[in-house]
Amino acid sequence: MQSSKEVNDHYLESELLPWHQHQWDIFIRQVQHKKLAHAYLLCGAEHLGKSQFALTMAKWILCKQFNPSACKMSCQGCILLNSNSHPDLIHVNPSKKNTDIKIDQIRDFTEIIAQTAKLGGYKVAILSPADNMNKYAANALLKTLEEPSEDTVIILVSSNQAKLLPTIRSRCQKIIFTNPSLKISSNWLANKVSNQEQIKELLYISNNSPIKAVDNFTAKKNYYQEFVKAISNMLKGKKSIVETAKDLQDQDLDSLLSWMLGWINDSIVFALTKDKQLIHEASFTIAKFFASNNTIVKLFELRDYLIKQQKVLIQHINTNKQMLMEAIFCRYIELVM
Repeated sequence: MQSSKEVNDHYLESELLPWHQHQWDIFIRQVQHKKLAHAYLLCGAEHLGKSQFALTMAKWILCKQFNPSACKMSCQGCILLNSNSHPDLIHVNPSKKNTDIKIDQIRDFTEIIAQTAKLGGYKVAILSPADNMNKYAANALLKTLEEPSEDTVIILVSSNQAKLLPTIRSRCQKIIFTNPSLKISSNWLANKVSNQEQIKELLYISNNSPIKAVDNFTAKKNYYQEFVKAISNMLKGKKSIVETAKDLQDQDLDSLLSWMLGWINDSIVFALTKDKQLIHEASFTIAKFFASNNTIVKLFELRDYLIKQQKVLIQHINTNKQMLMEAIFCRYIELVM
């Protein structure tokens, strides 16, 4: 029997991210002992590579030897997977970005997994993002989880598991993903980012998500600097709240909230310690300004408000972005009045 370390060869290195090793060890032990769960829930923050991990799981389950490394990607299952044409791998995703997974999609996939596997082995279904299921789809999935088909593995990918029915969560084996350490993130980014001096700032503006950091590095715009400039102009009275919200319509609202919350957290730290070393360079000027011009109570009140708005954003798919930004910016204006 091979250990999980022994099977982590070149094939695995090309599929798994460095911060996935612990999660992979959990899964591979089940493969080795032939004790696969009928359903898995891969949960954790966005931009951690959970969908990539789910696909790697599927490749191992659908390989005729349960080990693509051992078969050198030469079995029928691996060849079909490599060409994205495996008949026993089902993907269930929203038809459009930021929309629901609907009941008809769940019914269609349920009909497929109820049939015998085309290649005679397992069938694997990946639902991503699973937290985008509407209530009718969720109830239909629950029935499938309660009466699992033979030789079928369902993998749910979620960045907000709280939106899933408790009964769905309880019927899945959880594999939890967390942000990697600064060291792991920096080492991985060193091979992706040409300007090594940017790594620390990229991780800061990306919530320590290395994948998001690469996206920000390759983006045509520096969205963080654009955001800082917009907020600065608003606070100086050069632009109105409505104009600022409109200017930032194209930006990711989750990122904007994270940046603003980061500024307030740094402001609180600086207000309490006056230690510049504890504040990230990218936010120091803003943090010092807020800390110097506001009471600690006021800063904590805004922090609590921003955390509440993050929850609103998480719980509602179709949030009115313009109105939410305007409300948040109104609170920010209070810090300079």
